[in-house]
Amino acid sequence: MEQYEDDLACVQALMMRLRTLKQSAKLRLKSSLRPVI
Repeated sequence: MEQYEDDLACVQALMMRLRTLKQSAKLRLKSSLRPVI
């Protein structure tokens, strides 16, 4: 699990940024991913 720590931190930071409505809407245009609020 330690080898993925940096990747997990990046994903977590990205999901925190995508909680805003505008950023989430941009992501929706490119993918089916949704941040967990």
